[in-house]
Formats: sequence, structure tokens, C-alpha cells
Amino acid sequence: MLADLEKPDLERIIRWLETDDEKAWGHYSGIAEQVAMDVSKKMKPLYRDYKQPTGSIESPVYDPDHKQAFAMMPHLERLVRAMRNQIREAALESARAAMDCMK
Repeated sequence: MLADLEKPDLERIIRWLETDDEKAWGHYSGIAEQVAMDVSKKMKPLYRDYKQPTGSIESPVYDPDHKQAFAMMPHLERLVRAMRNQIREAALESARAAMDCMK
């Protein structure tokens, strides 16, 4: 489940953003980027390993968490941008908004 995988990382980022530590921007930016990459993978259709018969029309199959991933992604993109630019308030707001999408 998406929340089980990304929630601990987002919580860790939020806890760090609530401090005054200025030395770990690179570390936590990397974590935010990894979370965004993992969530973006949940947005893509799942493909089967075998070839479909010619002319076969099938609806794409998505990960069960894809709707949650679509809701989270804009917040995660803003989080990554804010982290790269070291804008603590914007990053904290985006991280909290991403967490709210998991509820």
C-alpha cells in the first residue's frame, strides 16, 4: 500500500522541516525526490509480460493506489522544488498536503 511505503519518509521530512537544522537539505531533498519517483511509478498502467493478441482492446490496469498517487503528485512536485530551493515553509506545507492525501 502506498501509505505504508511513503508515509514514514514523509513523516521524517516533516519532522526535519519543523526544526531549524540547515545542514541536511541535500539529504532530505534526496528522500523527497525518491518518494516522488516511487509515487510516480504508481500512476502508470501496469503491463503484462506477455503479448496481447492482435486487435485485442483491453482497458489499462492500474495499481490499486493510483488515484492516491495522482492526488499526491502535485504536492510532491512542489515539495521537491521547495526542498531544492531550501524554502522551508513551502516544503513543509507541500509535505503536509501530500500526507493529507494519504488519509
